[in-house]
Amino acid sequence: MDTAKEEHLKKQVLEWITLALGKLPANWKIMISVRTYDAYHSQKLLRIFSWGTTEQLAKVPKFTIEPLEPEQIEAALFGTIYSNFHVNL
Repeated sequence: MDTAKEEHLKKQVLEWITLALGKLPANWKIMISVRTYDAYHSQKLLRIFSWGTTEQLAKVPKFTIEPLEPEQIEAALFGTIYSNFHVNL
C-alpha cells in the first residue's frame, strides 16, 4: 500500500486484498505494509480488516520489517515458495 500513490492503484490493491480475504481460509492472515496515517484515516482499510475504529486499530499488532537482502528478494520472486503459491488474482 505504501507505494500505491495513485488512487486507481490504491483501489486495485484494496480490491485484491478484499478478493484474497474472501477466498482464503479463515485461519489465514494477510499482512500489509501501510503508513500509520493511512491505517488510521482510510475508512476502506478500517472496514476491510474489521478494525472498525481507530481504538481497535491501536490494538492491532505492528511490526517493523528490516530491508530484505537481494538474495531474499530473488528467492521470494523466483523461488519455489512463489511458484507454488502464486494465484492469479
